[in-house]
Amino acid sequence: MELKTKRTNLPKDVYDIVIDPGHGGTDTGAKGSGYEEADITLEYGKQVKEELEKLGIKVKITRDGTEDKESYGTNTVYDEKGRVNIVRRLKSKICAFNSPK
Repeated sequence: MELKTKRTNLPKDVYDIVIDPGHGGTDTGAKGSGYEEADITLEYGKQVKEELEKLGIKVKITRDGTEDKESYGTNTVYDEKGRVNIVRRLKSKICAFNSPK
């Protein structure tokens, strides 16, 4: 995959790319060998965000690991402040989305 970038001054609420690292909170995803899918997707999403920002791309990530683990998960993904609605509101050009089970 190739991305051609051009620096722009987008409005605050518009992003080039939105990254949604799936799972999180009460939804850990698959587990095995001491790892949880939610942790892996989050770490990978944060790394991708950082690298894209180095290229001048405006990136938003839907979760950053500070979410309340007890109340955040598949049941809140469609809430007003849930990940699905965050993505919809941001008007991004591209969305990397890992949807919940």
